[in-house]
This record gives sequence, C-alpha cells and structure tokens, in this order.
Amino acid sequence: MNRRFFTFLGLPMLLSATKSEVNKTKRFICMANPFGMYPESFWPKTLGKSFEMTETLKPLKEFKEEISLFANMTHGVRGGHPGQQAALTTILPSQAVAFADGMQSLDQKITEYTQAQTRFASLVLGIQKPGTFRCSLSWTRNGTLIPTIYSPEKLFSLLFKQPSDLQKKATRTNLHMKKSILDGVLSELKSQTAGLSINDQQKVNEYVHSVREVEKSIQNQQAWLSKPIPKVNYKVKSSLALEANLNSLVDLASLAIQTDQTRVITLDCDSGYHGLSHHGKLHDKISELVKIEQMQMRAFARLIKKLKSVNDPLHPEDTLLDNTIVLFISGLGNGNSHSNDNLPVILAGGGFKHGRYVREELKLGHLFVSILEKAGIVGGFKNFKKPFPGYS
Repeated sequence: MNRRFFTFLGLPMLLSATKSEVNKTKRFICMANPFGMYPESFWPKTLGKSFEMTETLKPLKEFKEEISLFANMTHGVRGGHPGQQAALTTILPSQAVAFADGMQSLDQKITEYTQAQTRFASLVLGIQKPGTFRCSLSWTRNGTLIPTIYSPEKLFSLLFKQPSDLQKKATRTNLHMKKSILDGVLSELKSQTAGLSINDQQKVNEYVHSVREVEKSIQNQQAWLSKPIPKVNYKVKSSLALEANLNSLVDLASLAIQTDQTRVITLDCDSGYHGLSHHGKLHDKISELVKIEQMQMRAFARLIKKLKSVNDPLHPEDTLLDNTIVLFISGLGNGNSHSNDNLPVILAGGGFKHGRYVREELKLGHLFVSILEKAGIVGGFKNFKKPFPGYS
C-alpha cells in the first residue's frame, strides 16, 4: 500500500518524526503582502539565535522564541509584480503545464488532505479588494485563483450564523441542481474522449479533475448542512480603518481554526499601498511604508498570541499554536526595485524548533516540503523533494 494512502489516513509515515507527533492534527495559516519589505528596517544583521528585533520586527519581540526568520529565500522566478504569483506555488502560470498538480498552491495542496474533515475546505481572506497588483496566493490545479472574502461581517456570518430551515432547504436544492449539472458534464466528457490527441486528452483529464473537486465540495457541503454551527462569544465591529479590519480577520481566522471549521487559511494583507512601495528612497514615503509593514507584523503577532493562548481542542495537552503552521511571506523581496529575491519569510508554530534567523543557499520550495511533511504529507512539492535543513 502506498505512502499517499497512509498519509491520507493520518498514519505514521514520517520516519524522522515520533508517532505522537505525526498523529497530531496540523493546520496551516499564511499571511502575505504583495510588495515585500523595506530591507533596511526589516532584516537583522545577526544570524542565529542572537538576531535583533529590527524596527519592522519589533511587534514580534514577545514571540522571538516562537518564530524563525529566513534570509536569501527565492523561487528563482523573475518579472517583478507578476513574479509574486509564485508566492505559494514556487512557479508562474506559464510553467504549470510541466507539473502534475499544475498551478496548485501550497495551501490548496494541504486542503486536499484536510477538506473532508471540516465544514470549509479552506478560507481565502483579504483586507481590501486589490488594485492593479494583487497578492496572488491560493491557486487551484488548473490555474484559477480562489475567490477572496474581504468583509469581516460576511466571514462571521459564513462561520457562525445559524441558517434558517428555509435557507437550508434552498441550499440543498441549489446543491442538488449543481450536482445534476456536474453529472451531465462528466457524462458528456466521457462520450467525447475517443480519438483525442494526447495533449487534448491531458486537457480533458485536467478538466475532469476540476469537476471532481467541485463534486467533492458539493458532497461536503451537503453533509455539513445537518451539523450544528459552533457558537462563539465574539462581535464583529464595522470599521473603515484598515488595521481594525485586519485584526477582525485575524480574530475570525483563529476562531475558525479553534472551532475546526477549516484547517487551511490564507490572508492577503494588501491595503492598497503600491505607490509607497516605490518610495524612490524618499524619507517620508519610507516612513509611511514601514508603518504599514509594522501594522502587518502587529497582526501576525496578534495571530500568534491568539493561537498560543488557546488549548488545542483536538490535542488538549498542546496549544493551538503547537499544531498550527503559521507563515508570513511575500512574492516580492523589495517592491522598490521589483526584486523577486530575498523574499521576507517568517515561520511560527507547527511543532518546529524556532528562535532562529537562518540563511541558506536554498530555494523556498524546500521549506514548503518541510511544511508539508510536518502536516503528514509526503512526496515533496512541485520539483522539490528535500526539506529545509533543521526544519523536518
């Protein structure tokens, strides 16, 4: 029986991990921005455990022992803003055809293994609808960006508002109609595949896989309709302030993980500051840019604090942070120069050993392999097979 089967069942397959560690349910949250970080205020000068908390990192000072900071990280792609599409995929859309899982991002790879256990396969969140340049994080296999939820009020209703009997009935009818349409599509595809070229057959197979994924989602939604919605003591406060909305999304993300409504979340921190990222070394612009980046670090610290303060309901001997892999990333290293190298990468939680500032001559994909293996998923990611040294 193959390793993939064991992994899906949550059975111990990681030889370097203990049995109890492998059997722990893992979650994944990724926060990101599309413009990188102002280097002079972000990067410490000292490697190892003695790294200093720089101006941008100061909000994380309380959690220095709970984070790992990685320098010299890259995906090896170019293109400036378009290059940040590789943030969680390691590749660009034009390269996806070379991989069996296409453009699928890291979060959606994990989702394939967790979606059957939760009400929502994943949550894709953002604090503001994007302008010209968006933080492209969550991709399906066929290269489609997953729609983003921007409203904390909408997210709260989705997670915690109990639907009426009439709403449930309407949802069941809608899901049944969608399933009937999908059945018809699959039947038609089967009748049209004879005599196709190898390339056309591959395209049909990719489309069938996408349809099957939608079908699984419908089946999952049908099953969860009869299950109770968890109750939480939290009120969403409407606000025009970006940081208030970001904090609300962070709070709701931690509650979604705590109530096991999903185990995979991404959060786009773009607040429409593209102009500031092109600061031209002007002091006033740099000052405003750093303030925004500090806001993002405060939100990241808020998320760590919330996860650390709650016991894991599935593993009460641990905190939720112990079993939640928390990542901050950008697909740009320096927005001013459009560099896709030296990407800002911070890792927290998940059972890794932290409190370090690390620099290796390795691509970021190796850290993604480490994240997958910690989540019990073997086989690598895209063309990366080996984990990042010290994070396995």
